[in-house]
Amino acid sequence: MPIPLIVAGGAALLGAAFGVGRYSRQGEINDLKEKIIELQETIELLESLISKQNDTIRNLKAENKSLNALHFMEKRKLYGRTKGLIIFQYALREYLEFVRLEADGQISVNDSEHTLYDILDRMFYGQEVLIEEKGLIKLHIEKKYPYEIKNLIPLEEEELNVALEGRRVG
Repeated sequence: MPIPLIVAGGAALLGAAFGVGRYSRQGEINDLKEKIIELQETIELLESLISKQNDTIRNLKAENKSLNALHFMEKRKLYGRTKGLIIFQYALREYLEFVRLEADGQISVNDSEHTLYDILDRMFYGQEVLIEEKGLIKLHIEKKYPYEIKNLIPLEEEELNVALEGRRVG
């Protein structure tokens, strides 16, 4: 029976060595467990921070889209006002040309130009002009000066002098 006793003794020695080895590393194991807990808490904190940042990013994207829409609306309003002023300038040019034509006796009573001249005359003298009549003027100007109106090219002062055949305005 000496052999089983040796095997049992070897097993006991091996178990004791394992226990001693485990016990000697217990402090290191405890340190590693604490480090794991600390890292898990850091991960939870970082996940919370990322979640808050994602919420902020979503809110900023929504705000950016809203601001883009508002910017687009303001841009359209400015474009409309600018276009209106440019149409007004070209209407003034047309009016001055009509004044010159009338002075030269070249506007006939039945002419469509006479209708436009009458509307412009009332408009520039501050008299009542119907919206339909203003629309007629707008259509006439946009048809006659499509490139200038589309590209918002303002009327040069010299062009007013040309409309009066070189006569000085003002």
